Amino acid sequence: MNSFGTKYELPLWKFALDLFDQGERLGFHLPEYDDSELTEIPAGKAWDQYDLALHHVSAVGWYRLKVNLTKNDAVRHFLDFDGVGGLFDIWVNGQKAAESLQRYLPAQVDIENLLVDGENTFAIRVDNRHKGIHHLTGGQVIEWILYGGLIHKVYLNALPTVRISHIFAKTEYTGEANIAVEVTNNSTEDFCGAVSIDLAGEKVFADVCCKAGAVAVINLALKASDITPWCPDTPALYDLTAVLTAKCGTVVSTKVERIGFRTIECCGTKLLLNGEELFIKGANRYDEYDPYGPSVPEDKIREDLLMMKKCGMNFVRTHYEQDPATYRIADEIGIMYMLEVPLNWWNPANDDEETQPAHPGPTKSEDNWESLKEIATVNLDTTFRFFCNHPSWVVWSTSNECLYMRKPGEEMFRYLAARMRSYNPGRLVTTVVCHMPEDSNILDYCDFIGYNAYPGMLCAFDERALTREEFPTKVYDATVKLMSYIRDLYPDRPIVMTEFGGRSIYGLNGNYYESEDHHAEYIECVCKAFLSIEEIRGLVLWCWADYYHHWSMAEPYGPYGIVTVDRKIKEKPFKAMSDVFHSIK
Repeated sequence: MNSFGTKYELPLWKFALDLFDQGERLGFHLPEYDDSELTEIPAGKAWDQYDLALHHVSAVGWYRLKVNLTKNDAVRHFLDFDGVGGLFDIWVNGQKAAESLQRYLPAQVDIENLLVDGENTFAIRVDNRHKGIHHLTGGQVIEWILYGGLIHKVYLNALPTVRISHIFAKTEYTGEANIAVEVTNNSTEDFCGAVSIDLAGEKVFADVCCKAGAVAVINLALKASDITPWCPDTPALYDLTAVLTAKCGTVVSTKVERIGFRTIECCGTKLLLNGEELFIKGANRYDEYDPYGPSVPEDKIREDLLMMKKCGMNFVRTHYEQDPATYRIADEIGIMYMLEVPLNWWNPANDDEETQPAHPGPTKSEDNWESLKEIATVNLDTTFRFFCNHPSWVVWSTSNECLYMRKPGEEMFRYLAARMRSYNPGRLVTTVVCHMPEDSNILDYCDFIGYNAYPGMLCAFDERALTREEFPTKVYDATVKLMSYIRDLYPDRPIVMTEFGGRSIYGLNGNYYESEDHHAEYIECVCKAFLSIEEIRGLVLWCWADYYHHWSMAEPYGPYGIVTVDRKIKEKPFKAMSDVFHSIK
């Protein structure tokens, strides 16, 4: 929250579908374009949900809105986005304000210099088409649905020209807090004053000088003596209030962040949260929830995360950024999150290779490594800026199931991990892999080994356990053999099973593949094998809920959840997973 300004939600927009991507040529972005016949639709809803005919449509869509404003030298106007389903460009009064902003991520776009007194026209072009190897995710195939449009809320934000624009509080469970306060001066005069921090009964102050048109960062530190550390059992939150005051004593800006005091670290093969041993118990979760798609009401998000906690979970992993409300709720109810740069199934080859061993990808590294590096860097930096103060966010991953052992892949992920650590983020850093490491050096930059494995389930057909009678050899023995190899490669690192799981169709029972019985007994067997290896310090199920597949996948639906996409509980696999998690202390 940043006071001394006004933030308005922009809930209704005029919409046009642009199947042939001709909107700019036709003038959809211009103030004089006649939009009187266009349908008015709500922001905060994927276009897939407007009508069944648009379900999973990959296309370009345009949003237009006219807003009357009076300009004021004391404030500066921004368009704030909680997240958009697609790459998006913005025009204000026919002039481009921003382009190629990334899907999913929040964004704040300065539009002040393009505004006029009176009527202003905003136009947004959203493109939810999959870009293959040329953009995130970097792979030719993508698993999840790329829902399109203004899937989350949009705001017009009027902020002071001199303001506190950002805060990052790096905390420890012992009460220390190192706080970086960013002050932005969009006025025409230099600013001098002071900034104060009030947190958990402690106050600190510092002088501020910021030249006109510049940004200044002020670093402060304090130690709170009477705090409760944040953890899933006691998710204690505190208001950090920053106040910017001019030399004359006038308060010009305030900003409040809700934070928690917590420390996550590795100690040998152990994970520690606030100095105590931690076992990660969780699931991968897409934000898709029928009938809402990714645009889920906050009360439903809260119910969903509380149901995960009821199942014994303390952790959620995601492949991409979700509704910002998700992380606020996770802070409040006490569930940890793992965020990930959405590099997924990017499979670069070495220059002398022509084939790929796994998910389809480019046959040579060619030129997509450097362009992807730039795009991934923007994603990483933006993710940190918007979500850095959430105590629920405890792990940061560079990618999922990419060919990390190839030279371009190793260079990419070492670079991303180093950039993550340059923020001193207070989070563990890793790369999630599914291909067998060839030596112990290849993942030596990871705080823990994040490994995805589905022994007896997603494997060659003759290795697949189709009935419970095949579980002892094809699931249990195969799992122990695989994970013992990983343990022996990295004897000094914790291992977290970042994906494992089975499949089932809701309500189908019996001793066969994709029944609830098979799914439940698979979970029991594979978890027993994982837990026989002491160095495995986390189990993250694939996945919490069933989901729809992108059209580039061979099958339209992923029945991997222990609940359905509309959150009906699959009783047998749900109970099996719950029993495992509740048995782990």
